[in-house]
Amino acid sequence: MTHVVKRDYGLEEFKKDKIRKSIERAGKKVRKLSKIRVRGIAERVCKRVADCFKDREEVKTSEIRQMVLRELEKEDKRLAEEFRIYTKD
Repeated sequence: MTHVVKRDYGLEEFKKDKIRKSIERAGKKVRKLSKIRVRGIAERVCKRVADCFKDREEVKTSEIRQMVLRELEKEDKRLAEEFRIYTKD
């Protein structure tokens, strides 16, 4: 089971759903991008991120964010930019 190392160094179980929700919230800001398309992108990105980290015991939130951004760039640059703004520190 993979755990996420939070900024305050606390640990939490990795949950794909948190990534999906963040992408969907960011997607609400992108004009002309349907909810169905955003949901599809979110599902594909979540699967890729989960697959990448499945064999690790711990992963930092910053690593997850960077991977999500790279994957979103491949899918839709506007959505990637909104996600960047939405998750900005």
